[in-house]
Amino acid sequence: MSDLRLILADLATKANASDARDLAQSVQSSLVRTLRSRVGPVRDHGVKQALFYVLLGTRMPSILVETGSSPIQRRKRA
Repeated sequence: MSDLRLILADLATKANASDARDLAQSVQSSLVRTLRSRVGPVRDHGVKQALFYVLLGTRMPSILVETGSSPIQRRKRA
């Protein structure tokens, strides 16, 4: 990807950053609330922001969701 395309993609991403943050907060809250109701105490690691390659150039608010992968975390998600 050329420098110009990266810059334009970055600008497009930042233009949606506020909406994406709101969306991420909503999804995070819902996931934590649902997990707590199903499995009990769950640690909320909050929402983090970064410029992820897979989200470059999106024309709408976009988020990534990362879930745990340890055996204990898998049991809690089930």
